[in-house]
Amino acid sequence: MGEITIPPSPSWYLSNILACNDEGTAVAYGAKHELVILRPANNFVKQCEIQPAFIPMAHKERVSAIAFSPSSSENFRNHLVSCSDDGTVHVWDWLSQSLLLSHSGHQEGHKIVGVDWSRANPNLIVSITDLGNIVCWDLLSNTIKRRFVGSKILPLCISCCPHNKDIIAVGAKAGLIAIYNIKGAQLAFRLRGHELDVISLAWCPVPHNVFKDDNSENTLLLASGSKDRTIYFWRAGTDGRYETFINLPNHPVVTTGYRSKNGVGGQGNSWVCVRWPEPHTFVSSSLYGELLCYDLKNIIVGKPDGNKKGKNNKVAFRLVHGNHTKGLFSIAIPYFAGKNSDERLVWSYALDKHLIACRLESSKVVADFTTIGGIVYCMAVSPLDPNRVAIGTGDNKILVWNMSNDSSDDITTHWNKINSKVMAVAWHPSNESILAFGTGEGRVGIFDISSSKPAVLLRLYHRKSVYSLIWAPPVVNVETFTKKKPLALFSVGDGEILQYNPDYPERDPISLSSLFIKCDASAMVSKAPGRSDLAWKYDMSLAAIGNDNGVLYIVDGRTFSHIHTVFAHKKLIQCVVWHPGSVTSENAVSPYSSWLATASDNIQIINVTIEGVETIACLNTHSERVVSLGWSPHFNARLISASYDYTSQVWDVASGSVLACFDGHHSAVVCCLPSTLHQDYIITGSADNTVRVWNINKYHLTKSKTKKQRLTGVMKKFAGVQEAIDLTPAEDNEQIVSNPLPGASKPEITTKQETVTENRRKSKSMFPVTSNGISQAKSLRLLWARLTGNEPPVVTDPNAAYLNFFGDSKAIRQLVTAEESQHRRNGNYTYSRHLSLWSGDISETIKEACRKKQLDDWLVSLAPLVSHKLWVDCCKSYASQLAENGDVYKAVSYLLSTHQLEEAVDLLLDSKMFREAALLAKSRLPNGDVTIKKVMGKWANHCIGTGMFPLAAHCFLSNGSNIEAVEVLSRVKDPVTLALAAEIAQKSEASEMAISIAVRALLASLEKKDFVTAKLVTTQHPAIKDLEFWIEVYYLMNEWEVVSYEEGLNWLCGKKANEKCESLLEKALEVFKKKSSSHSVLLKYIPNKSTSDSEFEVMLYVSGQICLSITSQHQMNNSSCVLKHIIHALEAAYNYHIHNPASPHIFLQISCWISPNGPLSNLPCFTEDQKSLSESCQTFLACSGIYWFELLNTKSLLPLEDDLIGIIYDLVKQFSTLLFHKEIISYHKVDIELKKLENTIAASKLKTLKSMKYCKDIEAQLKTQTCTNGTVENDHASSNNTSDQESKSQKENDSNEECNEEEAVKKLTKIKSIKLKFEEERISAPNPFIAYCTLRNILQSLITKNSKGSDETLKEITKLWEKASVDE
Repeated sequence: MGEITIPPSPSWYLSNILACNDEGTAVAYGAKHELVILRPANNFVKQCEIQPAFIPMAHKERVSAIAFSPSSSENFRNHLVSCSDDGTVHVWDWLSQSLLLSHSGHQEGHKIVGVDWSRANPNLIVSITDLGNIVCWDLLSNTIKRRFVGSKILPLCISCCPHNKDIIAVGAKAGLIAIYNIKGAQLAFRLRGHELDVISLAWCPVPHNVFKDDNSENTLLLASGSKDRTIYFWRAGTDGRYETFINLPNHPVVTTGYRSKNGVGGQGNSWVCVRWPEPHTFVSSSLYGELLCYDLKNIIVGKPDGNKKGKNNKVAFRLVHGNHTKGLFSIAIPYFAGKNSDERLVWSYALDKHLIACRLESSKVVADFTTIGGIVYCMAVSPLDPNRVAIGTGDNKILVWNMSNDSSDDITTHWNKINSKVMAVAWHPSNESILAFGTGEGRVGIFDISSSKPAVLLRLYHRKSVYSLIWAPPVVNVETFTKKKPLALFSVGDGEILQYNPDYPERDPISLSSLFIKCDASAMVSKAPGRSDLAWKYDMSLAAIGNDNGVLYIVDGRTFSHIHTVFAHKKLIQCVVWHPGSVTSENAVSPYSSWLATASDNIQIINVTIEGVETIACLNTHSERVVSLGWSPHFNARLISASYDYTSQVWDVASGSVLACFDGHHSAVVCCLPSTLHQDYIITGSADNTVRVWNINKYHLTKSKTKKQRLTGVMKKFAGVQEAIDLTPAEDNEQIVSNPLPGASKPEITTKQETVTENRRKSKSMFPVTSNGISQAKSLRLLWARLTGNEPPVVTDPNAAYLNFFGDSKAIRQLVTAEESQHRRNGNYTYSRHLSLWSGDISETIKEACRKKQLDDWLVSLAPLVSHKLWVDCCKSYASQLAENGDVYKAVSYLLSTHQLEEAVDLLLDSKMFREAALLAKSRLPNGDVTIKKVMGKWANHCIGTGMFPLAAHCFLSNGSNIEAVEVLSRVKDPVTLALAAEIAQKSEASEMAISIAVRALLASLEKKDFVTAKLVTTQHPAIKDLEFWIEVYYLMNEWEVVSYEEGLNWLCGKKANEKCESLLEKALEVFKKKSSSHSVLLKYIPNKSTSDSEFEVMLYVSGQICLSITSQHQMNNSSCVLKHIIHALEAAYNYHIHNPASPHIFLQISCWISPNGPLSNLPCFTEDQKSLSESCQTFLACSGIYWFELLNTKSLLPLEDDLIGIIYDLVKQFSTLLFHKEIISYHKVDIELKKLENTIAASKLKTLKSMKYCKDIEAQLKTQTCTNGTVENDHASSNNTSDQESKSQKENDSNEECNEEEAVKKLTKIKSIKLKFEEERISAPNPFIAYCTLRNILQSLITKNSKGSDETLKEITKLWEKASVDE
């Protein structure tokens, strides 16, 4: 199996997002802001032979178009150009994926919609924006000139004429095509024929008119594809008229299978992409995702229907392929250059997210790439069929990948009834065709992948994303399940765990929140935390539940009753995974089957049993949060992790080392899986929209980069590129800038108040309706008639309304109503309100102002004149109006004036004015009021969201929520804060939490060398008082005098480094006599495994082992334990030296401190009855002597002319005798052989599984054929005989492999017993091969320096090595 990549999808609805070079040896496309490059060989057979190369962060925003350099280019042969919505154009060397040239000559804020590399002038690149600004880029001089295509043209695509370097074609909205002369900066033609947007253009490869026999005229034919479903052929070089046009077929050419019409936005809005690779060969997309090839010889000019027969009664087009099921967007095909067309590949991309390569002439599809259009959120491998992997993506799809043929060409897509991103998938444990999924909108559904039926959606309960799905026996309401061995589906989302009954999808799921009351009580939390993950142990006896506060619950797997509470992390637990019960490299139950891995900011490995829990390791090499974990099914204690730091790592947890670190993704790695088919391969999914299958043997240990380092690496790509020089004349620049939009004028900036004032006609009088009439006073007769009762029924005088001044109160009210209405129409609300007040009818005005949110202080002050209720309503409405306008303080004051205290507090909280809300609530309400608690709680939650954890703790403490304060403070890394959190937890009677945080505070203090805080923590917590001994020894090691090079030389020669040099063990014993500590307490809290991540961790571990050795001697009187802990200390320092050769001093210094009288001196703890352990300890000290020898030689401090060098050579021989021991060499050989055998056994079992699956598939296929047609049996009798012969030979091979596997298992068992026996006797030993190579290099360098005795010493240690390394 090779490495495989499922690539990201090209961007949608872009005709020029996909391109290939003229030779057809490279294909590239834009995926978001990345460029993806495929390099197919001319005769490639398998799709997996094409592996994509990436240019990550090619642009800051979406790539909108790309183009390859023409083959005629001498200076830029293997290059491509890309443009983006960010306004930049880049030229890349696609072989090395390096950036060569760049320009940002387009106006800021304009989106580039098209770019093309001129074939007529290979040193010219032309790009255009959505507002018609053109930039012509001369690559040789790296200069640009800007042009403007026209004020009423909104471009969508561009194409340079291959025959005239000065001519370009621009496809635009509303069916317009512009032929533009870039040299003369003038528009040659406006071509109109299409009714809708022109989205694709293609020039004829030859300059003459291919529809006519005359080859003399430079017609310069141009083809255009539009959303109106037509293709026009224009004479762009002569009169600008169209030669002919083609209507696309109204019905699909392929009549089988599902086929979606390429309609975007309704009728008449279809995508048509065109390419013109040869003079008489024209390629286009159909409305149904098909790829059509037209023979232009058979098209009759003037006959628009390309579906009908043309000349010689031949069909004008043929189907190249119909493998796309949805609309086709982009086509790439090599340009005409007289090549053999049989070898030419045409590439197409469609809405179904398939990238297809097909032979143009034979119509043979040679590659069908499934691409991914969204983040890969989750993956799951089928427990029954390890060939199948389900992949949940952010583009609302599930991909089911059949990996049996070791390629990515067998992927099935499921999308029906999935309306959101797929966040979780889970295979049924006993039905291989059932797959459950959870979405980002809270939906849970079940697919039967063996049928074409849509998914069955279960009853909606979750409101947000479903993060985890698990099939397991039901925990509650078991009687409602109908099957004998029922399985429920559990979902984790919204902080809850739900149990679904898949037999009754319409029923409500059952929330399991009530089962965790005891768990939450044990964690001492006042509010139930949100559940973040759930996992069962392989035998279903235990279950682990992760929470959003970092606490882990261990519960009974059948009843969910509480067993343990583990304070594993300080932030949300992202993932919980149990170690498998067995692995393929062994036949027995795994000794690590009780291990549990949890992921958050780091990885915790916990050994979980009914009796208790024990932290095995803490893995910290990721620089950002870890979101996914997976145990290898092939090897014990091998863990895979995925992190937001763009890496995936493989761990050997037993040794605490990183085996591999994959950094091939370009964004956060979201999920990971070990390959069940190949023991050395890992599958990872990422936010870069890719799935990668990679080999751990190719990616050796590297440290993951931080965000700053990654950003610096991206910026380096652009740092050394020179920006193009703008040579556009000043007057042309002014013209381009002054016409940013069609018909645009110079903008005017006005305020809202100025706009209202301009639009309003200011009244000259309080009475605009009656002013004219009363000034003329010409209606006296009408007044007399009204007063005498003779008023006519209809009054024709428009100015007679002023007579209401001289009528009764009813007439005055009519006048007021008319004047008010006129004032409102004019926007003069002040006068209108004055009139209402004067007339004594202010109520309606105030109510209307409330409805329209036009209240002001004056109106509110008038409300009490109407009623107290109206005033209260006004204050509420005005407060709401003020809050919407941002005047929160004034709004609160109005609410308080009506005694609406709670509403005022809520308003301040909604505006995130927490201090003001606290002041208001505490000054007006009694202590302990519910509103005060609400204010402080919301303030605390806001602080948590913004990372202000200490301030959040202030709020919780003032609320009396001590445990919540502890949880928040435990997220802080500061040792003083952690010590305070532990103190608060202890006072709150949360003793288990207090001890957990106190230990973290102690470790954080020691890391910062804050020994005062560390001792204070042990004083405050009696349970860890004994750890003060550990602190004192660690302080002693940090204050110990460093051994100089001269003192190291003395130590190497078997002398004391200096007269004051004392033994670290003796000094630790003096401390122990003052600080008597319990061995059992130290053993509980001191790490039992060493990691070589940092000097601090190694020094801390060594100091802990020194403490344990002292307590073993004086409390247990166990000399073997004393030596074991000393060996562990030396082993940790040695491993750090091996992994960090640039920092050798720790191992050398610690060796001198433990054995100050020289590397071969006897320690007081060396006894005859513990000879093997004593020798093991001496081998590490001897190895330290070798590295001192190497360091002194490097620094040229060896006394080459002195007799002392002879003493050193004698010591080196003694070191070699100790190290080159047959048992030690055999142990390290066994360790290598063990890994090889595990690989061999795992590979053999996987091969057997694959062959079993193959046989099942063949059997099922034959059974299906027999059931379908009875005659098939006779027709295939010979084939059955052949298959019988094949199966017989297969059985023979299988039996041979079984024998080999049995032998390998026996050998593995024997080797393990040898290794175990050595570790029981000696614990560990340094690698003799590394020591031998080091000595040989040193002595060879000394031979060149003519050092006396170096040659003889080299010969002797070589003999020792050869003698010891010979297998018996």
